[in-house]
Amino acid sequence: MISVVIDTNVLVSAYITNNLQSPPMRVLNHLLKRDIVIQYSEDIIDEYIRVLSRPHFHIDSIKVANLISFIQTSGVNLYKTPYDKSFVDEDDRKFYEVFLSKDDCYLVTGNMKHFPLNDRVVTPSSFISLIEK
Repeated sequence: MISVVIDTNVLVSAYITNNLQSPPMRVLNHLLKRDIVIQYSEDIIDEYIRVLSRPHFHIDSIKVANLISFIQTSGVNLYKTPYDKSFVDEDDRKFYEVFLSKDDCYLVTGNMKHFPLNDRVVTPSSFISLIEK
C-alpha cells in the first residue's frame, strides 16, 4: 500500500474543481477508495479543518467533517521527524516532518517550491502518473 502525506492545497483543489478528472480530484478519489494510506498529525488535521472550512471555498461542512473522520479512521497518525532547516512557508513544515517519519512515503503538493527537493515530494499529476501505471 502506498503511503502519502497530502498538502492542504491538494484537498482544496479537489473540492473546488468542476473537473472530476483533475489530478487533485483523482488523488482524493484514490484516498477515498483506500488505494493509498494517508499519513497525518493532529496539526495537519487542524489545518485541514481550518482551511477547508473557509467560507470563500464553499465546501459543505458535512463533507469536511466526513473527510476528517475518514482520514482519522483510515489513515495513520504519525509523530513528526524534526527537520531543522527553514521553509519558504513555515506552515508547510508539519507536512514535511510527517513525510520524513515514514519510509517510502510520498508528499503530494501543489506547491513544490515550498518544500526541500526530494524525489518523493511530487505534484498531484506526478503522483497520479506513479500510481496509475
